[in-house]
Amino acid sequence: MEAPRDVSGLSSPSSLSGSRFVRDGGYVGGFSTSLCDFFSDPRSKTDCCALACCGVLSGDRNRYLLLGERPLSLWRRMGVAFGPLLILFMGLSVVNTLIIQSNPPDTDRKDLQIPPNLGILSQLFGWAIFLYSAVLLVRASYERAKFRRRLMIRLRDGTIPDDDSSSLLTSQQDAQLAWQQKGAHRTCGCYSYDTISPLPTRAADQMTTGYQQAMMIDDEDDDFEEDTIPPDLCTCIWKALSAMCCGYCCGCWCQCCGMCATGQEEREINRLVPKQERMMDYVTFEPYSEYFPKILELRKKSVQAFWDHCNALSQLSIQLIKSLGVVFLVLLLIACTKVDKAFTLPNLLVLLATFGQAFLILHFVHWRWNRLDLSFDAVVKFFSCGFLFSTIWAFVYETAVMLLLSVVEYGIVISLFVSEQEIDDAKGDIDIKKMAMAFMHDYLWLVIVALALNAFVVAALVEELCKYFGFWMVEHPDFLSPHDLDQLVGISLTSSSAEDTASAEHGEADDPLIQDSTTRVNTTAAPVSDKTLASTGAGITIAMVAAALGFACCENLMYIFVYTPTSSLGTELSTLLLRSLFPVHPLCAAIQSIGVCRRDLEGDRSCQLGRILFPAILLHGSFDFALMVMGLFYTISQIPID
Repeated sequence: MEAPRDVSGLSSPSSLSGSRFVRDGGYVGGFSTSLCDFFSDPRSKTDCCALACCGVLSGDRNRYLLLGERPLSLWRRMGVAFGPLLILFMGLSVVNTLIIQSNPPDTDRKDLQIPPNLGILSQLFGWAIFLYSAVLLVRASYERAKFRRRLMIRLRDGTIPDDDSSSLLTSQQDAQLAWQQKGAHRTCGCYSYDTISPLPTRAADQMTTGYQQAMMIDDEDDDFEEDTIPPDLCTCIWKALSAMCCGYCCGCWCQCCGMCATGQEEREINRLVPKQERMMDYVTFEPYSEYFPKILELRKKSVQAFWDHCNALSQLSIQLIKSLGVVFLVLLLIACTKVDKAFTLPNLLVLLATFGQAFLILHFVHWRWNRLDLSFDAVVKFFSCGFLFSTIWAFVYETAVMLLLSVVEYGIVISLFVSEQEIDDAKGDIDIKKMAMAFMHDYLWLVIVALALNAFVVAALVEELCKYFGFWMVEHPDFLSPHDLDQLVGISLTSSSAEDTASAEHGEADDPLIQDSTTRVNTTAAPVSDKTLASTGAGITIAMVAAALGFACCENLMYIFVYTPTSSLGTELSTLLLRSLFPVHPLCAAIQSIGVCRRDLEGDRSCQLGRILFPAILLHGSFDFALMVMGLFYTISQIPID
């Protein structure tokens, strides 16, 4: 663990001391934004990051920026969190297998006779899983709440305590406030409405990423004023959701895993920590200045060799590639040892072919024609973000929206189109499936409307929004503005000079590579400053397509190995082939990139998120709707109605 960061150079917030810590800071705790201020600034990437992995990655970055503390490595953290759970689940699986084997082979699961000793053992494993999960959640909640208290002390006193001291509890009022702040990081709970006296403050100083935003920057003044950007589609959706989640009727915000609190803390830290110190990757906290000069040099010299681009990868990209290799190796061992009879070597080949299909498209979109417009390092990160985060978001949000629409549709059907006699018949011995088919014949138009809602809202809207966020949340130096790039090159130049001085003291100054290091770093600023709009636009398109291909790859794996009715090799291959022939996700991402280029490169303020997503939603929804309607008519034709 590193020593705590020196906070003497941090930007000072407005004076918040004494009672003003509670009453005059705009929001409870001295924060400059509300707990529920998600997506209030369309340019901010902070809020997207706070939603990923329940805010774990953002929380780690906040702790590192404010305290200089690094978390456990990724593999150690996974071992601590999931290792015991995996062992417990394996034990429970063994017990359940023994229970099944103790009964006759053809016994139905609901008729299984459970031996007393195995039943007790199964309950013990179940309770152990529950208790260990609860301990992990409580511990995580405690650590996040402790960090929030230290941040609040920083906002009030301008200093950070060395440990979790009780200096915050200077009065009964502060004690009540500290107790209230614990609710911000509970796994599930409520947080009181936190507005006290909203002040007209500018949004947190975000790192500029668009080329057009860079044109408005005054190189001599970091606190430049920007034009006000109107709320976009995401802002409106979030306001509607926050209003429904007790924000106005109960005077509180519903909390889940402290994601909203983590986003609020990250917005505040972005206000406190200078921009130069925030130019780093998530997870590894590697500064851009340590790896991006190599990428700039490759671009300047038009290097085409793949291995040279691999040598310029960041630590995060290397970890992602190594993790993928480890997963492939584990799956190979499972397939060779036949531990799981449903996953054999042919199934592994199908899995590799699924990844190969995505990599093949990336080869043509990026490597063959545009390898210098976007770095290989960026492609790895955008693809991984789409594969890991966009897919999880889509699964969660699609499930929630589908449940909501199902309840609404069911209520409409029952109240308007089903008679009391039909309801009474349904409670008897009437064939429900046959009754449903009869309803389709009688009210075909209503079923088609339901399919349209499912296609355009549940699938198209949610998935296109998640893919956009998969692109938007990745901060990469390839999209730095010239102003930020000048700062980055200055940091790299200073670091190189310090290393050169240290090397000279050890008698290495005669090395020609060391003598030329300053020149090499200094000259790399030119290619990005002179980068054309066409090259920048191509980089945006490649990045969005890479994120969409990561999303599509994960979705294809689920369709092949989870949603496919049968596990035959032929069915898996045909599913992969059909989904490869219609690459809707990368096509829609390319369409989205047109709107992003209009907004960020051409400065078209009318092209906000809604207009960016609309053409892609229209294409995606029409494709899904056509497939659903064809499936509907095929199903009706196969089941005759008497």
